[in-house]
Amino acid sequence: MVWFKKARILIFFVFCLIFLICFNKKIYAADEFETSYEINYFVNHDASVSVKQKINLTNKLANIYASQYQVSLGTTRIRSVWANDNSGSIVPQVIKGENTTTIKLSFSEKVVGKGNTLSFTLGYISDDYAMKNGRVLEIGIPKIAETSDLSDYSVNLTIPYSFESPAFIMPQPSNITQSDKGNVYFFNKQVLQDKGIFAAFGNFQVMDFNLKYHLYNKNNKQYFYQIALPPDTDFQKVFYDTLSPLPEKVEVDQDGNWLASYLIKASSNLEVTATGSAQIFINPQDSSYFKKDVDQSSYLISQKYWESDNPEIKALASQLKTPLNIYNFLVNNLIYDYAKVEGQPERMGALSVLNNKDSAICMEFTDLFIALARAAGIPAREVNGFAYTNNPKLRPLSLSQDILHAWPQYYDQKQQLWLSIDPTWGNTTGGIDFFHKLDLNHFAFVFHGLDSEYPFSPGSYKDVNDKQKDVDIKFSNQDINLQKKVKVDINLASKQTAGLAIKGTVRIYNQGNYALYNQTLTYSSTDLNIEEKKIMIDVLPPFGFFELKLNFPKTSIFLSDDKKVLFNFDNQDYSHIINIKSVFPSPIGGGLDKVFTMISTFLKKLAKVKS
Repeated sequence: MVWFKKARILIFFVFCLIFLICFNKKIYAADEFETSYEINYFVNHDASVSVKQKINLTNKLANIYASQYQVSLGTTRIRSVWANDNSGSIVPQVIKGENTTTIKLSFSEKVVGKGNTLSFTLGYISDDYAMKNGRVLEIGIPKIAETSDLSDYSVNLTIPYSFESPAFIMPQPSNITQSDKGNVYFFNKQVLQDKGIFAAFGNFQVMDFNLKYHLYNKNNKQYFYQIALPPDTDFQKVFYDTLSPLPEKVEVDQDGNWLASYLIKASSNLEVTATGSAQIFINPQDSSYFKKDVDQSSYLISQKYWESDNPEIKALASQLKTPLNIYNFLVNNLIYDYAKVEGQPERMGALSVLNNKDSAICMEFTDLFIALARAAGIPAREVNGFAYTNNPKLRPLSLSQDILHAWPQYYDQKQQLWLSIDPTWGNTTGGIDFFHKLDLNHFAFVFHGLDSEYPFSPGSYKDVNDKQKDVDIKFSNQDINLQKKVKVDINLASKQTAGLAIKGTVRIYNQGNYALYNQTLTYSSTDLNIEEKKIMIDVLPPFGFFELKLNFPKTSIFLSDDKKVLFNFDNQDYSHIINIKSVFPSPIGGGLDKVFTMISTFLKKLAKVKS
């Protein structure tokens, strides 16, 4: 049903018609016929799709008839092609090219006369319209290029009951019914409106990962090196089984990247391995940590590869104005360069690809979106990560390191969320909508917003010529084992000389396998007249820690006693005893320190009253 050309999916048909008066073969335009389609897609249990097209060609003229039909599909992964008309079976001619399959039908039945209709059926099995990975069945059916030329066009999509309930279906079906084979989703011409069908069945996806980082310190002194660990986002939750060796610390930058620091000795190498699982969600998770305002000005700045201050880019951005218009411009105007991916592609940047539209890969789609969005006053940034595809011709991957992918995000101020889109796949899949919903196959590794190049994505921590695979991702059906473990380390002296300030630290270590958010650390001491204080910890990534410096007021120089400091984190109480001793003997049997304490308390209360 579809024809793949210059990375766009189109559909066409050619009718060889015979002019009856002169008996000469003549090819007429398609508008000599009124055409209607009824297409049925049935998803099999192995995620292959059985396609059945019922096609009606009604003559608009009295002296012509259709003798041949030709259709090109934007895939080579079809099989079991068959066809018939009212005269019986038709032997299809199937021609497979590099990226396309052409099917030709020759009709033995000659339907002549204005208003008369030739009806025939074409069927085949596609291995590209659906895929079942892990917990999710995903459907991606390309659009017909010109539905306006059709008198009628409808689609029935049947999903067996064995698959999970839909996470989303775009566009929304006109009607939903049930049959003995499964749920049937009906789409009419008005609903489709030159759109493909994009759907996912299953609430979330789980991907297991095994990542390797190769760090090289070629200097003659030790250095700290940082690596980017896949982080949580509003659409993904990451769980770590191992991180070996353990880092000195894990920090979260303004872009939300998790950066693990390692101290590497002079002229030494270090290999780091991270394993775990990631849950990928269709809808944003309910977390106040992610749903918040960002410093939008940081994401409007012109940078290397994002020349948002260039006059040509600014002029185009002033016309496009919105994220959707920018997305559609990229989908409709850039041409994916499959040959470019075969080597070591050099990143062009936004301005260069704007003037070389036929030489784009995912980096160029992403860079141009970001530059145009920033020029239009829309905060935007880049995502590097893993994206699963079962057909790299339809959903190509472009980053050279471990064949990864890049896609853009823009900040939606109303929702207070970073929203991911994929104009590259929107271009190469023939108009499947990767703007309003991203699929469950995109796993974010790093974000580039403050810097167009840093931090580096997993898979790039190695020499350029190193061909070893450092990114291993597999789908999983297993439930994730949540491991929550917190260590509270109170670093205060056990013995203290009276009259001196009490200083120390408290560290909260996250030794579990997932991040903790919006946690509260409290501390107080009635013995030392310290009122309860609350410290908010926005995020504590796995293998990370939070450190609070403590500085308690001086005590009486005559104080000699054990004093208790109380801490609470995650509803767990912790206490620390400080044995305070005075260097001065107490002349009243140890009671002088109490007098000083009472006087100090009175003065504090008096100060509050006056204020």
